[in-house]
Order: sequence, then structure tokens, then C-alpha cells
Amino acid sequence: PGNSGGPLINLRGEIIGINNHIFTGTGGYQGIGFAIPANTARQVLESVIQRGRVVRAYLGVVLQELTPELAEQFNAPAGRGALIAEVAADSPAEKAGLRSGDILLGVNGKEVKDVLQLRNRIGQLGVGSEAKLSVLRSGKETEILATIAEAPANLESGFRRRPAPSAPQAPETESPLAGISVRELTPAVIRELELPSDTTGVVVSRVAPDSPAARSLQPGDVIEEINREAIRSASDFEEAVAALPSDERVMLFINRRGARSFVVVTP
Repeated sequence: PGNSGGPLINLRGEIIGINNHIFTGTGGYQGIGFAIPANTARQVLESVIQRGRVVRAYLGVVLQELTPELAEQFNAPAGRGALIAEVAADSPAEKAGLRSGDILLGVNGKEVKDVLQLRNRIGQLGVGSEAKLSVLRSGKETEILATIAEAPANLESGFRRRPAPSAPQAPETESPLAGISVRELTPAVIRELELPSDTTGVVVSRVAPDSPAARSLQPGDVIEEINREAIRSASDFEEAVAALPSDERVMLFINRRGARSFVVVTP
């Protein structure tokens, strides 16, 4: 029968978790056990008792791990914080003034070291509570207050996601950025890629398989920024790339099927 759903008890007789499942190579009861933390289980139980359903806290951001390469580009401390790639429309984060490119360093005076820890910190807050966020923006640390909301039924409602389309054919403009070819983001291309009408940038039409960019980019990606400078046309792209040192990393802000993120291309 097993013990899934049963308590995980420490040597002091305290319940510290709810057993979930076991990973075993024999099919028996020896292996690696997994459990839901007691604090998480308590939150779920209290929510069900009070509201009749599970209510989860919501800030409304898409987060990225702050890799050493990204930390260097943002002049941020390594091994600390989570990078905001996108802010959902009409979310607590947007109302508080958070922006893409902000780095969240702490919540209510408690430091966060990565995306998982930040999500856990936010998840422990009650709906309607105020969160004091430590934010690194343009190299300066500041504090921003955000009011936590209830997570919507469709978490992607504030983020415009699209199925992967085939990139339409159009005249290409060769760029000197490590085998990337781009083209203008015309209204027709925006419609064909099913992107929001206000999307700006250039579309990647080809990436040479052996180029440095092949690890980070693919055809159909929209490059919106290069090193935090907005790109609105193929000529903007070419000018920005021409000014780049050939031996330095380049940070791009891209839109892939409606999901925005920062990527670093290493020569």
C-alpha cells in the first residue's frame, strides 16, 4: 500500500511534510522519498478551510535565472536574485512599477538567491498582503511595494503566448552578428507570426548552425534589444552590431512566440 499521503516525521516526533512518492530501482520501499513541506501543506489546508478552494499568491512576472553571464551584463551580484523577463498586463507587478530587466534581490527583508527561492517567498504571502521587494535597476538598488493578488485561473492570461509558427519568407538583411540573418518586422510579418500589433524589433530568419548565436537563437525569434538598446529596424540592428567589439558578450532581449527573455551570446 505504501505511505503516500502519510506524515513525514522527524526524530522529535514533529510532522515536517506529507509523503508524496518514492523513486526506487527495485519497486520496493527503498530509494529516494519525496514529500510536500509541512508549511506548504498547512497553507493549502487553511485555504481550503477558509475559502473552499486552493488560493495561490500572484505577482505577475516571468522570471529567469540570473546566470553568471547575465549578472555580468546587468552589473549585478552573482549568485543572488532573479531576473524579470516579462511583466503581465494589469498584474500586481505592473501596478507596482516593476519592469523587464529588473532584478529581484529580496522579499520583505529576506534575500533571495534564485528563481525557486523567490517563488517560494511570494507563495508564502497571503492574497492582499503587501510585499516589500528589493530591486536592482540599472545598477542601483531600490525598494518597491507590491500588493499580492490571487493567481488567475489562466496564469498565461497576462502573457501573450502563441503557437510556434513557420517563419514567413521575406527579403533578408545579412548581419555581421555571428551568422544571423534578420528581416524587417513589417505588419504582414507580425500578423503571420501571430504577434501583438505593437511588437517591435527585427525577425531572425536564419542562424548558421556553427555560429555562437546558434546556442541561443532560432528562426522566428524577434530581437527587441541589443545590450538594452531598442532595435526597431534592420538598420538599427546593423548599426548596433557594427559597434560591438568582436570579443565581448552580447545581451539580447528576444520575443519567442510571445514569450520574452534575455539571452547572452558569447563569441
